[in-house]
Amino acid sequence: MPDRIRDGIAANVREAMDAAVEERLNLTGQVPNFGGPADFTAAIEQQRARIAAAAKDLGIVPTQ
Repeated sequence: MPDRIRDGIAANVREAMDAAVEERLNLTGQVPNFGGPADFTAAIEQQRARIAAAAKDLGIVPTQ
């Protein structure tokens, strides 16, 4: 996705977020990330690493 489009979407999401939206997301177990695309990418990579480590610890292997 071109940076211009990605950054525009991120700006629109930040603009749409308010306390009521954040509260509704939190009630469903979601944690809004008000950072930009780079912050989102970093958060996803951290989640992937934690899930991969947990799967390895549990002996779970991907199937093909």
